[in-house]
Amino acid sequence: MTSSGGPGDGGPGDGGPDEGGRREELIAAALAGELSAEEAAELDRLRAEDPSVDEELASFGAVLSGLGGVGRWEEPEPSADLRARVAALAGPALTAVPRARGEEARGASDRRASVRRGSARPARGRRTALAVTAAAACVALGAVGGLALQALGDRPPEGGPGTLGAVEPIAFAEDPALDIDAELVAHTWGTETILRGSGFAVGESYEVVLVTATGVRLPSGSFLGSTAELDCAMNAAVLRASVASIEITDESGGAVAVAELPVVES
Repeated sequence: MTSSGGPGDGGPGDGGPDEGGRREELIAAALAGELSAEEAAELDRLRAEDPSVDEELASFGAVLSGLGGVGRWEEPEPSADLRARVAALAGPALTAVPRARGEEARGASDRRASVRRGSARPARGRRTALAVTAAAACVALGAVGGLALQALGDRPPEGGPGTLGAVEPIAFAEDPALDIDAELVAHTWGTETILRGSGFAVGESYEVVLVTATGVRLPSGSFLGSTAELDCAMNAAVLRASVASIEITDESGGAVAVAELPVVES
């Protein structure tokens, strides 16, 4: 996915008619995880110039993230046992043996008399009972299917750095007084940083900063040092493939911990 064009010909960067198209093209490629290094840098510059790009990434990413958990539709083949049970339920209506003519006549007469006496209500009751039974069976099958989907959803994805939803452990080079355990999770809308640690100066403010390969610094969140162990998750609207390192800075802006990240393979 490349762009071309110079000033005045409507290409990206000169405000021409293709500028919006290039913007959407970069956003779509970012959501699909198909950005090249040059395109990632181009998107970072666009995000720095236009904050609404982050809003689009977040909104589209939330939709795609929800759709990603649905999985592929598969039509199951009914089991032999299920077929037998369905046939048993439908059997009386399908396999009734015709009666003798006299019996049919008496039966018809009896049915007309029953209708006049208002005895059609029990038939409706039986149909209602069958409908309730069928609905209960559907609910039971839905519950079993829901539990199965939930069990599948509880298993986190596995894969290398940048795999959507996978937990990526990272190691900080840190101040000797600090003890930090950290992980990253790549999402379609950005990067989640999970921090657990201790040794931070009580009452001092710290900031988590994600740094791109081009040197763009993106704040992900801040926290206060305390005697309690730190346990938090922070988010930044930058794709994992664009993040080269993570820093934790103190109030002076100096880095007290730095984690260099592996390059995401395309």
